[in-house]
Amino acid sequence: MLTVVSHEYDEVNNIDKYVVDPGKLNVMMRVIKQEDGTPQVLLGVAGMTHQMASGDAAESMSWTVCANKELAAFALADYEARQ
Repeated sequence: MLTVVSHEYDEVNNIDKYVVDPGKLNVMMRVIKQEDGTPQVLLGVAGMTHQMASGDAAESMSWTVCANKELAAFALADYEARQ
């Protein structure tokens, strides 16, 4: 069983950031609406860090459908509370 230790919502990027136990796992999730209007939970997967021309580093993020039902339930509950 997973437990949310902390939750932060990034409104600008529409990303929920969680820390969950066990393991203090950092999780980034996004909820999008599918064509039929039903919400779909996506899990953020950090990719490689790229060096920008300015000298700053930028991490690329890939999104995949979240298969973990417990994590998806956290994101859906927070998404529905914001609606």
